[in-house]
Amino acid sequence: MNDEISAGLKNALERGQTLKAAVQSFINAGYNPVEVRESAKMLSGESAQINAANELDAPAQRNKTNEVVNPLPRSGIKQELNGERNKSSRGKRALIIGLVILLMVVIVGGLGFLIYYFFS
Repeated sequence: MNDEISAGLKNALERGQTLKAAVQSFINAGYNPVEVRESAKMLSGESAQINAANELDAPAQRNKTNEVVNPLPRSGIKQELNGERNKSSRGKRALIIGLVILLMVVIVGGLGFLIYYFFS
């Protein structure tokens, strides 16, 4: 379990999240607070190295309060995947609606044929 927590904390740090925020996120998600804090202590020495590497990799930007903000490199990828997922669900929805309409036409046609056959 500690390996899973350590990997998750390391991932959060690589994405620019603070160690404190990542720990709180794991605790809020239902992980054992003692295990989460243990993993955080093990990673605390590595977090400085990860943050320094992130600052070198991504150009620093400043917000209105003049704090340094590093952009998340993968956010564009997530947005693209969400867009593709929406297109896919629209296509599936259209297919299901088309099949339901086709099924209704077949049922109404069959009922019409049976009514015509029995009354003639």
